[in-house]
Amino acid sequence: MLKNRNRKPSKKAQSQQAIARATALVDKQLAELKAHLLGKAEMQAFLDAANVAVDVYEDEVEGLVERATLPEFVVFTTVIEEDYPERFLEDIHPVIERLNDEGNASYLVIVFAEPSTLTLALTSRLFGQYPRLKGRVEIAHHLENLENELSEAFSKAVADWTEAPTLLDDARDGLKGIADLYSDSKPSRLCGKKIGKIFGYRGKEMATILSQSLDRPVSAAAFSATPDNDRLQDCLRNFELIARLRTVMSEAEFNAWLGADNWSLEDASPRQCILEGDVDAVAGLAARILEGNPS
Repeated sequence: MLKNRNRKPSKKAQSQQAIARATALVDKQLAELKAHLLGKAEMQAFLDAANVAVDVYEDEVEGLVERATLPEFVVFTTVIEEDYPERFLEDIHPVIERLNDEGNASYLVIVFAEPSTLTLALTSRLFGQYPRLKGRVEIAHHLENLENELSEAFSKAVADWTEAPTLLDDARDGLKGIADLYSDSKPSRLCGKKIGKIFGYRGKEMATILSQSLDRPVSAAAFSATPDNDRLQDCLRNFELIARLRTVMSEAEFNAWLGADNWSLEDASPRQCILEGDVDAVAGLAARILEGNPS
């Protein structure tokens, strides 16, 4: 005889459901916004440039904080243990510190699958300590609220990117720096082959670089077969960020910059660092240059 047919899903199962739903909603929001903004070049450019990270905080906070640059959108989906809400706040604190860094313009969306009153109170108190984050953090108290909060965050980000005079103003001219990096068959994904062509690396070299950056083997054959593989996207996004320099440099200037020794990289050249697998460091430098603070 079957027992516990109506048993409540485990917290792990709830969390997995939350991630799946958040991921689907993020994709849905982006698709709807792109359809709505079709033909509005500046807003379309923002959406094409945006990186979205959908993470479970228990597994991904450390890796997220260690990234050279945070994605434009960070979406956390989590199930809080009511007896230990402090754990969530302790774990997410490094991300909040990164978001609060001068010049960072990421948006944070947190969705609680089953929050307690204490959790919500402590979370509100925590974000109250960071006035610079006002307007850049959306909290969905339940999964049912996630779509509204994502829509709010996306709308604010699009408005900020298109209205504020930023260092990426020059990039709005068709996003010439990154438009040619995306896959033809899967337009939402970056293509490693196209990126390799822009940076002057052959397929085998790109496979080696990706292997070093991802700390796991990527064969030349596998890279050649699926250069837009989903597992490569996090590393390829760093190449995308570096390529944005092409919006403020000519092709000749960009190639010269790649090959020149740079004191910010301990007198190594960006190209050398990339070949050694340290794409993060070069992406961080590119981000600072675009922000007007190369040091």
